[in-house]
Amino acid sequence: MLDKELLKIANERLREAGITRGVSTSARASDAEQKFAAIMIRDDMKKAEFIIDNLQAHAGSRWVVIKYSTPCWAKRTNSTLAERARWLKLVNVRKWPCRDGWKVTHDRVQAYYREQHADEPLVVRTPEDVDALIDALANGPEFENLAVLHSSERELLPSGFPDHEFMVGADGERQVGVLSFMDEKNFVSLGSSGSGGAEVSYFVVENPTEFPATAEIPLALVRQAAKEFLSSGGRRPMCVQWQEPEVW
Repeated sequence: MLDKELLKIANERLREAGITRGVSTSARASDAEQKFAAIMIRDDMKKAEFIIDNLQAHAGSRWVVIKYSTPCWAKRTNSTLAERARWLKLVNVRKWPCRDGWKVTHDRVQAYYREQHADEPLVVRTPEDVDALIDALANGPEFENLAVLHSSERELLPSGFPDHEFMVGADGERQVGVLSFMDEKNFVSLGSSGSGGAEVSYFVVENPTEFPATAEIPLALVRQAAKEFLSSGGRRPMCVQWQEPEVW
């Protein structure tokens, strides 16, 4: 979480960059991070970089903002500029450099949940690949139980960034998971009941993402939704109920 002073700076920088919608000094830290995400969804890399650089100047090595996948932000202690630049490469999920410019990949879905996926994302082409992905999240390390997915069958923004994001989390011990979908709006899955707390955390490369407790659904339904995302060409799965959380 950001402390109050850093949160105030974050909101000031957002205003200076022309991002005024929904900005409030009383907002929670996760709100500020999601505002950075909204900037990326709107395909405004210059404004995002402006905010990052200003935040780093104020926070120093104590707290910096980096990007681990479009459009979500993570806090990493003592991250260097080189490390931040390396993670920023993840925004090019469908285009890779080649001698004559850029080439478009033909992989149906690319997934990120381990550090090595920054250089080589996991390719998901079949329902069996989806099962393998969910199994890896459910049975793997506790701090690698959330994956970020992008479909190559959807159009890119003019900059080459994806116009959407699908997150899939799995808790094998409790046989539940979470989903989120972002394009023009943010949605998270809606379960029949919460786990007794206000929020639950899932992790991409040790970076936590907090979900409403009501977002947890049976793991079997997580699998079904991930397969629908694959087969539908990157559309928001309709086999689950969704909610638009007030704060996320």
